[in-house]
Amino acid sequence: MRLGWVLLAAATAVSACSAAQAPVAGGRGPQCFYPSQIGGFQPAGDDRAIVRVGFRQAWELTLSPGCPSIDWATNIILRPRGGERVCPGRPVDMLVPEAGGRAYRRCLANDVRRLSNEEMAKAFGTAKE
Repeated sequence: MRLGWVLLAAATAVSACSAAQAPVAGGRGPQCFYPSQIGGFQPAGDDRAIVRVGFRQAWELTLSPGCPSIDWATNIILRPRGGERVCPGRPVDMLVPEAGGRAYRRCLANDVRRLSNEEMAKAFGTAKE
C-alpha cells in the first residue's frame, strides 16, 4: 500500500474545516470530499488511483490516457474543477511530482466514484485501521 500526504494550499485547508458536506442518498455519508481530507493514495492499475479520505472512505479516480505513473510517487495534489470539493461527475486535476520533486505533471481524472466498504477493504487490505 502506498500512502502519501497530499500537499494543499492553506486556503483550501482552512475552507475545508468550516464547510459542511451533503449526505449521500441511502446514508452512505458524504458524496463529495475536500482535497485536504485525503490521508493517502495508491495506484490501482495504469488508469486508476484510489485515495483514502479519513478512515472510512476511499474514492477511485479514473485517469485520462497518458497520465504519469503514481507507482513511485510519495504525494499527489488534487485540484477540483468547478468548485472546492471532489465530487462524482466533476473532473479533477491530479498533479504528480516528477522524479526530481521540483515540478509536477498534470493529469485529468475524468471520473470519480466512492468505493463501497467491501471495495475499500479489498483495496487497502482491511476496512478499519
